[in-house]
Amino acid sequence: LIMQLHEEMLIQNEPDGYYSLTYKGIQQAERVEIEHHATNIGFVAMWFSEEMRKYYDEAIKPAIEAPECGDFRAYKVDEDEYNDDVTDRIIAGIRESRFVVADLSGYRGGVYFEAGYAKGLGKPVIYTCRKDWFDGETDADGNVIKEKVHFDLNHQNTIIWENKEELKKRIIDRIRAT
Repeated sequence: LIMQLHEEMLIQNEPDGYYSLTYKGIQQAERVEIEHHATNIGFVAMWFSEEMRKYYDEAIKPAIEAPECGDFRAYKVDEDEYNDDVTDRIIAGIRESRFVVADLSGYRGGVYFEAGYAKGLGKPVIYTCRKDWFDGETDADGNVIKEKVHFDLNHQNTIIWENKEELKKRIIDRIRAT
């Protein structure tokens, strides 16, 4: 960072040899920080099931990569071949992304972790959930068939969807609003 700053942006403290930023230097550092973090990746956290694959392929990925959203590229960790730990890949992918789409369908703990990690980094999280998973489902005896979205997240502004077309349109709208 210091290499990118001009001399008028630094003040050297003679006794200890440390540098301080002037106001102009702080402004430049903030610009560099923003440019450094301005990626085109939309990280996708979701249930890796055959059932959900079609929603990713036909709605989520095309929405992220839609021309009207800008020049974004969808990234889902299971699309790469790698030897290292999957959690390391997830953390790196979230850190490198501009935003995260977290689909809560399937009550997957990993998705909750990934959304929380992204929120902790200050990344925008676009929550989505298929309606039957958002509401949950019980049998006649009250036994849970499908868990509903956990109460820690059920108050978030979530895109609740029932079909691919609705999901795609709403994600496009949310990315544009974000």
